[in-house]
Amino acid sequence: MVVYTADAPDETNGNQLKSFGEMILACEKAINYSTPESLENIETHIFTLKELGYSDELIKLFDAFILGYSFNSGDQKKYVVFSMYKGLVIATIFWNNKAIFIPSNIKELIKSMQRKNALKSSLKEEIDYTLEQIKKAYPKNQEILNSNNTREKLEERYKNAKIIR
Repeated sequence: MVVYTADAPDETNGNQLKSFGEMILACEKAINYSTPESLENIETHIFTLKELGYSDELIKLFDAFILGYSFNSGDQKKYVVFSMYKGLVIATIFWNNKAIFIPSNIKELIKSMQRKNALKSSLKEEIDYTLEQIKKAYPKNQEILNSNNTREKLEERYKNAKIIR
C-alpha cells in the first residue's frame, strides 16, 4: 500500500527530489499551500450494533457501556470519531480527498471507497479491536479492584448515587 498526500505544487525533477533541502521545501509547500477542508467532506451516520453484525448477547453486554473512540484508516482516506450507547453507534467521518491511495489488492480498494459499507466495515474492525483490548485488560483490572479493598471502597463511595437509568 502506498499513500501520498497531494495539494502542493510539485517542482521536483521527474518526481525525484534532488536533495534533502528540496524534500523539506516540498513538505513546507504542502503545509503552506494546502486548502482548508470543507464541511462537505464530513458525514454523520447512525448504525445499530445489530446492523454491524453483533449478536444479541454482545449487544446486551454493551448496554451498560458508554464508549467513545476515534481512528484513522490505514489508507489515510478516512478519520472517524464514534460513540456507542444503548445499542447505537454514532459515527462522524471525515473523508480525506487529498490522500492518493494506491491499493495493492482489491480488498484494500473497496475499503478505501467513500461508501457506507466501507465505513461499516472499518467500524466493525475498530469495535472488535476495542473488545480485544477490554478482554486483555480484564484480568489486570480485576486484580486492581480486588487489591487494597478497592472494590469495597468504590461500592461504598457510590452506594447512594442516583442510578441514571
